[in-house]
Amino acid sequence: MEVRLIVFVILLTGSCHGNEPHGGVPKEVGCPIVEDISPCICSFYNHEYLDIDCSLVEDEDQLRQAFLADFPSTTFRSFNMENNQKVRILEDGVFSDVTFINVFIIQGVLEEMGEATLIGSAGTLVTVSLTKNRISNLPYGTMNSYTAMEYLDLSENLLGELPPLSSPSIKVLNIHGNSLGNLPVDTLHGLTNLTQFIANNIELTEITPGTFEGLVELEIVSAFDNHLWRLEAEAFTTSGHRLQYVDLHNNSITSVESDAFPDMDRESSIELSNNNITSLEETVWRPLLEEHVQVFLQGNPLECECDVAWVVGNKTLLDRLPQASCLSGVPLNLLDPEDFLHC
Repeated sequence: MEVRLIVFVILLTGSCHGNEPHGGVPKEVGCPIVEDISPCICSFYNHEYLDIDCSLVEDEDQLRQAFLADFPSTTFRSFNMENNQKVRILEDGVFSDVTFINVFIIQGVLEEMGEATLIGSAGTLVTVSLTKNRISNLPYGTMNSYTAMEYLDLSENLLGELPPLSSPSIKVLNIHGNSLGNLPVDTLHGLTNLTQFIANNIELTEITPGTFEGLVELEIVSAFDNHLWRLEAEAFTTSGHRLQYVDLHNNSITSVESDAFPDMDRESSIELSNNNITSLEETVWRPLLEEHVQVFLQGNPLECECDVAWVVGNKTLLDRLPQASCLSGVPLNLLDPEDFLHC
């Protein structure tokens, strides 16, 4: 689906080091002496922005030593450390007085960070990607200090739980691929500007009603490849009416209650393919379809008995159930209304 692609495009563009930067630094910048920061490498981007790559450092001490060099400019666009299999801990002060707009520490063995490891960049940091490490805990208590941070990618780590999070600026939170299980109902309530929440493959078994309450800017929720089995009323209430896309494919959902999705925007989509839904209850789905919400149900074992009589023959509503088929293999839009006159 197009919107599903948008989620990953946004995250990928945030982690590509050669794309347009989030913010910038003055043009009159300069790199430190090469030998003083080796094996870190300082480079210009577009003759205007400074990046530093420390993927080859042997340990945290070598990283700390590099940042004790004389830096003509201490304002950097990006810090990059990719596929480093040595650095496990980043303690407070490791970056001296150098600040960043973007931090990408990916595909490494990082396990923990100090409370103030990045605090020098509290007013400048926009993107933090820590994907594919071994992080089991983070200094969440200082999150509120990062007043410019919009993108936080913690995907594919070893997080076992999340406390209530608080940030006035975070728009995208990605926790994909962590074995978190269920989220406490107040985990996201402090992320008041959240627009995208990505929680695929986190062993989620339920979404407690109220989990998204008050997130009035929320547009995309992605929670596919989990163990969800039912959706209760108010599960996706946000009070914002801006939800554009909810992706729950490849779960085990058997039942959906009325008003599970009360805040979907017009022309929005709900992806429920490859679940275990057998009945198309009118009280659940008619209000959504009449609000121009597309619902994707392909791969569900729909029994297509009297529960579908209300939609059979209604082309307008059927068009908003694309590719939905009965367990027998017959597409919903090919069912004969006369077969349901007895209902």
